[in-house]
Amino acid sequence: MVSSARHANVAVYAIDPRGKTRRGDEGFSSEFPGGFDNDISKLSQDSLNEISALTGGFAVTNTDDIEGGANRILNELDHYYLLGFSPANPNNTSAREITVRVKRPGLTVRHRLFFSAAAPRTVKFPKNPTTRDYLQALIAGVTPAGGLPVKIAVTSQTAAANKRVRVSLRAEAAAPAGDTIDFGLWAIDISHSKISKQSDLPLLFSGSSAHDIELSPGRYQLRLAGRTTNTGKGGSAYLTIDVPAFAKASADRPK
Repeated sequence: MVSSARHANVAVYAIDPRGKTRRGDEGFSSEFPGGFDNDISKLSQDSLNEISALTGGFAVTNTDDIEGGANRILNELDHYYLLGFSPANPNNTSAREITVRVKRPGLTVRHRLFFSAAAPRTVKFPKNPTTRDYLQALIAGVTPAGGLPVKIAVTSQTAAANKRVRVSLRAEAAAPAGDTIDFGLWAIDISHSKISKQSDLPLLFSGSSAHDIELSPGRYQLRLAGRTTNTGKGGSAYLTIDVPAFAKASADRPK
């Protein structure tokens, strides 16, 4: 998870909603030689602190001032510096440590502690002669592309045949005057890191419109790519959905 956050340039901030804790409240309270503390609440708080620090964020733990902690996070997200650099050896893909120093006394510096020049892992899409390559390229990265404002929304989910679920969705994009937009929709089965096996996916269409697709129950990431026909502007949007097992829910219902 930390590696994926680094590749995506994501800083993790955490809030422990338990507030102020006391040793032994949640189990164990011993401290072993060498400094290892097995208090359950402290172990979980240490994990939050470590994950946050490794990605350049911080954790709000062991305090009842949850509102103050949330305001600290919001304040930090509104005030930061973006520093860029080029590695001396870009062929070195191992994780390398980053150190940032400031001359002004009394300051606390938070930043990503490591970086890697290795390319992020992405889902490998099967070759499909009906897929438009430029649309597939727009949704192949780990983050959405923002060149063209694109929106995707799910309006309903209803039971379909063969234990599948009919998902109704709408694709929208603001095309320049006189231009048209080509869309491509992919449903990624997150559990198995693959495109849905439904025969009409990827779904290709033109213009903003509503569509119905059928999916098996599970967790999916819907990826929508749009590209203007004349100007070549492109963008993408992601939406993660849980497709319920309506058939199982009906069978489990008390009679």
